[in-house]
Amino acid sequence: MRHAFAVVLFGYGLWRWREIPILGVVLLGGAIVALGFFIYAIQGWVARRPLSSTSADNVPYIPSLEICETGIAYDRLRNRPQSASWGEIIAVVLVREMYWDMMLLNFHWRFLKRDGTEMWIWEEDATYRERLMEACEKHLPQFSVAEAERCFNTRDNGRWTCFERLQTTR
Repeated sequence: MRHAFAVVLFGYGLWRWREIPILGVVLLGGAIVALGFFIYAIQGWVARRPLSSTSADNVPYIPSLEICETGIAYDRLRNRPQSASWGEIIAVVLVREMYWDMMLLNFHWRFLKRDGTEMWIWEEDATYRERLMEACEKHLPQFSVAEAERCFNTRDNGRWTCFERLQTTR
Protein backbone atom coordinates (compact mmCIF):
# COMPACT_ATOMS: atom_id res chain seq x y z
CA MET A 1 0.00 0.00 0.00
CA ARG A 2 1.35 3.35 -0.96
CA HIS A 3 1.73 6.20 1.46
CA ALA A 4 -0.66 9.14 0.85
CA PHE A 5 2.13 11.73 1.06
CA ALA A 6 4.17 9.96 -1.59
CA VAL A 7 1.12 9.76 -3.83
CA VAL A 8 0.48 13.51 -3.54
CA LEU A 9 4.15 14.45 -3.82
CA PHE A 10 5.11 12.26 -6.76
CA GLY A 11 1.73 11.73 -8.39
CA TYR A 12 0.02 8.42 -8.81
CA GLY A 13 1.72 6.41 -11.48
CA LEU A 14 3.34 9.45 -13.12
CA TRP A 15 6.29 7.35 -14.21
CA ARG A 16 4.01 4.92 -16.02
CA TRP A 17 2.36 6.88 -18.79
CA ARG A 18 -0.39 4.35 -19.28
CA GLU A 19 -1.64 4.70 -15.70
CA ILE A 20 -1.88 8.53 -15.42
CA PRO A 21 -5.37 9.35 -14.20
CA ILE A 22 -6.90 11.98 -16.46
CA LEU A 23 -8.82 13.63 -13.62
CA GLY A 24 -5.58 14.15 -11.65
CA VAL A 25 -3.87 15.80 -14.59
CA VAL A 26 -6.82 18.10 -15.19
CA LEU A 27 -6.99 19.10 -11.51
CA LEU A 28 -3.23 19.65 -11.29
CA GLY A 29 -3.23 21.72 -14.48
CA GLY A 30 -6.18 23.79 -13.23
CA ALA A 31 -4.41 24.43 -9.93
CA ILE A 32 -1.26 25.61 -11.71
CA VAL A 33 -3.26 27.96 -13.97
CA ALA A 34 -5.21 29.34 -10.97
CA LEU A 35 -1.96 29.93 -9.08
CA GLY A 36 -0.56 31.79 -12.09
CA PHE A 37 -3.61 34.06 -12.27
CA PHE A 38 -3.41 34.71 -8.52
CA ILE A 39 0.27 35.71 -8.69
CA TYR A 40 -0.42 37.93 -11.71
CA ALA A 41 -3.30 39.67 -9.90
CA ILE A 42 -1.28 40.25 -6.72
CA GLN A 43 1.65 41.59 -8.73
CA GLY A 44 -0.59 44.09 -10.53
CA TRP A 45 -2.24 45.17 -7.28
CA VAL A 46 1.12 45.78 -5.57
CA ALA A 47 2.44 47.75 -8.56
CA ARG A 48 -0.58 50.11 -8.57
CA ARG A 49 -0.72 50.66 -4.82
CA PRO A 50 1.54 53.34 -3.26
CA LEU A 51 3.92 52.11 -0.57
CA SER A 52 2.40 54.11 2.25
CA SER A 53 0.69 57.40 2.86
CA THR A 54 3.46 58.25 5.33
CA SER A 55 6.25 57.36 2.94
CA ALA A 56 9.28 59.65 2.98
CA ASP A 57 8.53 60.57 -0.64
CA ASN A 58 5.18 62.05 0.35
CA VAL A 59 6.36 63.95 3.43
CA PRO A 60 8.11 67.25 2.72
CA TYR A 61 11.38 67.89 4.56
CA ILE A 62 10.97 70.69 7.07
CA PRO A 63 14.23 71.53 8.80
CA SER A 64 13.98 71.56 12.57
CA LEU A 65 17.12 73.71 13.06
CA GLU A 66 17.32 77.30 11.88
CA ILE A 67 20.41 79.42 12.44
CA CYS A 68 20.55 83.12 11.60
CA GLU A 69 22.46 86.25 12.57
CA THR A 70 20.16 87.03 15.51
CA GLY A 71 19.94 83.60 17.07
CA ILE A 72 19.04 79.96 16.83
CA ALA A 73 15.68 78.17 16.65
CA TYR A 74 14.96 74.46 17.04
CA ASP A 75 11.73 72.48 16.86
CA ARG A 76 12.44 68.75 17.13
CA LEU A 77 8.88 67.53 17.65
CA ARG A 78 7.32 70.13 15.33
CA ASN A 79 5.04 71.32 18.10
CA ARG A 80 7.33 72.88 20.72
CA PRO A 81 9.59 75.47 19.10
CA GLN A 82 12.50 76.77 21.13
CA SER A 83 14.67 79.73 20.29
CA ALA A 84 17.47 81.80 21.76
CA SER A 85 19.28 84.91 20.66
CA TRP A 86 23.07 84.74 20.67
CA GLY A 87 23.23 87.35 23.44
CA GLU A 88 21.12 85.36 25.89
CA ILE A 89 23.14 82.13 25.59
CA ILE A 90 25.40 81.79 28.64
CA ALA A 91 26.70 78.23 28.15
CA VAL A 92 27.06 75.56 25.49
CA VAL A 93 27.56 72.00 26.70
CA LEU A 94 28.02 68.98 24.43
CA VAL A 95 26.52 65.81 25.91
CA ARG A 96 27.38 62.30 24.78
CA GLU A 97 25.46 59.37 26.29
CA MET A 98 25.31 55.70 25.38
CA TYR A 99 22.19 53.76 26.27
CA TRP A 100 23.55 50.21 26.47
CA ASP A 101 20.18 48.52 26.72
CA MET A 102 19.28 49.81 23.25
CA MET A 103 22.84 50.23 21.92
CA LEU A 104 21.93 53.83 21.10
CA LEU A 105 24.37 56.73 21.08
CA ASN A 106 22.73 60.01 22.02
CA PHE A 107 24.62 63.14 21.14
CA HIS A 108 23.11 66.54 21.75
CA TRP A 109 24.00 70.17 22.30
CA ARG A 110 22.67 71.90 25.42
CA PHE A 111 22.31 75.68 25.22
CA LEU A 112 21.75 77.31 28.61
CA LYS A 113 19.99 80.67 28.42
CA ARG A 114 20.28 83.66 30.73
CA ASP A 115 16.80 83.08 32.22
CA GLY A 116 17.80 79.55 33.33
CA THR A 117 15.97 77.61 30.64
CA GLU A 118 17.73 75.08 28.46
CA MET A 119 17.48 74.30 24.78
CA TRP A 120 18.50 70.78 23.74
CA ILE A 121 19.47 70.21 20.11
CA TRP A 122 19.89 66.63 18.88
CA GLU A 123 22.07 65.93 15.86
CA GLU A 124 19.38 64.76 13.48
CA ASP A 125 21.47 64.68 10.33
CA ALA A 126 25.09 65.01 9.24
CA THR A 127 24.94 68.78 8.68
CA TYR A 128 23.82 69.77 12.18
CA ARG A 129 27.28 69.44 13.72
CA GLU A 130 28.98 71.52 11.02
CA ARG A 131 26.30 74.19 11.05
CA LEU A 132 26.30 74.49 14.84
CA MET A 133 30.10 74.59 15.02
CA GLU A 134 30.32 77.38 12.43
CA ALA A 135 27.55 79.39 14.09
CA CYS A 136 28.97 79.04 17.60
CA GLU A 137 32.46 80.00 16.41
CA LYS A 138 31.07 83.05 14.65
CA HIS A 139 28.61 84.35 17.25
CA LEU A 140 30.06 83.16 20.58
CA PRO A 141 33.60 84.57 20.84
CA GLN A 142 34.90 82.32 23.64
CA PHE A 143 33.57 79.08 22.08
CA SER A 144 36.25 76.37 22.45
CA VAL A 145 36.60 74.41 19.22
CA ALA A 146 39.29 72.26 20.84
CA GLU A 147 36.88 71.15 23.59
CA ALA A 148 34.20 70.37 21.01
CA GLU A 149 36.66 68.30 18.96
CA ARG A 150 37.66 66.44 22.11
CA CYS A 151 34.01 65.48 22.56
CA PHE A 152 33.62 64.42 18.92
CA ASN A 153 36.76 62.27 18.96
CA THR A 154 36.13 60.34 22.17
CA ARG A 155 34.12 57.18 22.73
CA ASP A 156 33.35 57.95 26.37
CA ASN A 157 30.14 59.27 27.86
CA GLY A 158 30.33 62.73 29.31
CA ARG A 159 29.70 66.45 29.14
CA TRP A 160 32.04 69.00 27.58
CA THR A 161 31.53 72.69 28.31
CA CYS A 162 32.61 74.50 25.15
CA PHE A 163 31.35 77.97 26.02
CA GLU A 164 30.60 79.74 29.27
CA ARG A 165 29.83 83.42 29.54
CA LEU A 166 30.59 85.18 32.78
CA GLN A 167 27.47 86.47 34.49
CA THR A 168 27.47 90.17 35.19
CA THR A 169 25.53 91.40 38.21
CA ARG A 170 23.13 94.26 37.71
